[in-house]
Amino acid sequence: MKIRTDFVTNSSSANYTLILKFIGENGAVAAADFSVSPESACTIDGEKTGEDIYLDGSLAFVGQMVKENKDISDIIHSLCSCITIERWNSGEDEDEDEWNFMGEDEAKKIEKARKELEGKVSGDGLEYPLTIKKFKKDVKKLKLTTDQIRYVAVGNAKYGSGDSAMWINLDIFDPYRDKYAAAETEEERKAVIEETAQFVLTEPEWQVNDNGGRFNRPLPIVWNSSPAALRRAICDALEGKNNHRNGSYWMGAAAKVQKYDVKTGEVQIRTVFYVAG
Repeated sequence: MKIRTDFVTNSSSANYTLILKFIGENGAVAAADFSVSPESACTIDGEKTGEDIYLDGSLAFVGQMVKENKDISDIIHSLCSCITIERWNSGEDEDEDEWNFMGEDEAKKIEKARKELEGKVSGDGLEYPLTIKKFKKDVKKLKLTTDQIRYVAVGNAKYGSGDSAMWINLDIFDPYRDKYAAAETEEERKAVIEETAQFVLTEPEWQVNDNGGRFNRPLPIVWNSSPAALRRAICDALEGKNNHRNGSYWMGAAAKVQKYDVKTGEVQIRTVFYVAG
């Protein structure tokens, strides 16, 4: 299995992210983002010079591990061992050593976390010890156990700004803005926010705008943060507040996502647009 976005950008302000998710029988979601930040995703003559990241192999082994009731930490380690980073240009050396950008404490934390993964995670997955640690922490916080896993979702997304930006205009909320403006009490306003949140959670299709012009078409809008953050973002949108998203649009990332049903082995693949307000 090799899910790719193949989104080409001419800006250095982009990164490519592999998103891994466990979705429980009760809908609980534990997720982790593994990113690479290419120095430049595409040169002026079209030569790729950055990096891409994907999960290499089939997800069928996850279903087998669930059937065998393997510990969920072991499943995470196996998934992360499948992470592959593709270097697009082997002709140029790395400009900087990543460790030069880290403080001493951060470097020590990474080294400690990496040692804890020795013998458990292999390959490019070892480059993300703190992300893996957070992934396991989120699973534990949700009290998600192996027998409760229903789906594993894997996606590749391209996040960016400037020439790489993609976004949706918030006229998607125009009908709810009218209701919100007409609300006379705090309870009525809260009700409109909740109604709008439920609308977003249906993953409505909406036109996605892209500076490169490649995704100027409707895609399912998928919220990619917490429920509380969704309601805060909706409140800002309904009130037209100027924030880091300018109050008139939400930036996001187009992603090709594979959703694997560990019980049946069925696979759903679709392209969505992730937003987080």
